Amino acid sequence: TFVEDGVRWMIDYKTLALDEASTESTLMQISEQYRDQLEGYANLFADEGLPIQKAIFYVAIGRMVLMS
Repeated sequence: TFVEDGVRWMIDYKTLALDEASTESTLMQISEQYRDQLEGYANLFADEGLPIQKAIFYVAIGRMVLMS
């Protein structure tokens, strides 16, 4: 986690073996599995008062999925 431009970023790094041709739709479906985990992390900083951007970064393919 870090703060940039007044936004607290929560990035969860995943080392799953994925195909580089994975579509955004596929990555979003996989990312949904981790939504509760990211929400838990975000709750730790809720009292801070900053907007929070959550994301999953897939290390094997070098791609990040932003979670709303």
